[in-house]
Amino acid sequence: MEKTFFVIIAVMMVLLLLVGCGKSNDRIAKTVKTSLQRNLSEDPQYSNLNLMVTDVTVNKQNRQNYTGIAKIKYADEDHEVPLKITVEGTNITWDFEPGALSFIEGRY
Repeated sequence: MEKTFFVIIAVMMVLLLLVGCGKSNDRIAKTVKTSLQRNLSEDPQYSNLNLMVTDVTVNKQNRQNYTGIAKIKYADEDHEVPLKITVEGTNITWDFEPGALSFIEGRY
């Protein structure tokens, strides 16, 4: 009986560790949102456009690849911008899908 109890506890601890090892979609989205806003605010190509990242949603594709949608406000309009996101250990990188910022072409 006592041995069974310890085995159950050990299995539960392993499961908790496995579940807790990955980053949550919410945490990844928050990191991407902050990084994306910083990039848009500091990049000379975009900094004068007052682009505002209002939300980022993330969907896991496989172990380290995610897709995402960033909602970016520009000229009082919201635009959904597709993202490619990669998570490698503690590093989170993102990139725009081709043509993702086409809504600003010709306006600046």
